Amino acid sequence: MTLKELAAEYRQGAQLLAGRIRELAARRSRTRDRTEQLLLDGRMAPLIEMRRQAQQTARDCERYYNTGGVCRGKTTLPPG
Repeated sequence: MTLKELAAEYRQGAQLLAGRIRELAARRSRTRDRTEQLLLDGRMAPLIEMRRQAQQTARDCERYYNTGGVCRGKTTLPPG
């Protein structure tokens, strides 16, 4: 598997997470029950972080060879 293919898989995962986040947000907007809103917020928070990390990992994979192995200021293994 190439880094480009891996990036595509991370992007697909991020899209699935975004869909679930939208579903939970829609459900949250329909309820007036404060307890349920807080529970939904608690369910969305880790999904939002997972989506952010998946998107960042996809970007890192896509840019790896363009940056000479430097991702977000950290040196990684050299290409090869």
